[in-house]
Amino acid sequence: MRLRAPIDSLAIAAAAWLGASGCVISHPDYPASWSPLVEGAACSVLSGTYEDRGVEGETGAGVFRGHVVSLSRILFPGETGRATVVVVTALATDTLEIAAWDGTRLLKSLRLLAAGGDYRCRAGAAEISATALIGEQVAGVQTDTFKLSKAGDGSLVLKHSSSGFGVIVVIPVGGSEDRWYRFKPRVD
Repeated sequence: MRLRAPIDSLAIAAAAWLGASGCVISHPDYPASWSPLVEGAACSVLSGTYEDRGVEGETGAGVFRGHVVSLSRILFPGETGRATVVVVTALATDTLEIAAWDGTRLLKSLRLLAAGGDYRCRAGAAEISATALIGEQVAGVQTDTFKLSKAGDGSLVLKHSSSGFGVIVVIPVGGSEDRWYRFKPRVD
């Protein structure tokens, strides 16, 4: 009987620990009201000039979770608050350049090389992935994937997939989420 009490206590502690753990999953489908995605043999199909402000897929709103939906803010966090357009240019079959502009002033640019592992091109869509250790209130790992595709109406569609796991104090947490965003082509 003396062994039973510690085992029961351990079982109760384990159940409480697992019960306190958290998991969030959200994977909405591509919005049915949006123009279908265009497939291409190369990512050069993405070349174009796009409005920096866009809409989120589930709500259709230009503001999501208290932030303006901004292509430059998603791709260049904290660095391009005044961007008006984002230009995607295929410099070569394996090189993409993404640049955020405020009128005629370049705010930030990024050159991606497929051969260097910066992105992958699949059926005309560019996939950019990043994994980072996180330590703000949670100790863990987060992976973000940004998939840029072209829609039939000329819009640039961004699918942001985020997943991660970590520990808050001693409680395990994890989750994964997909978000769709659409940015119209710039018409001059």
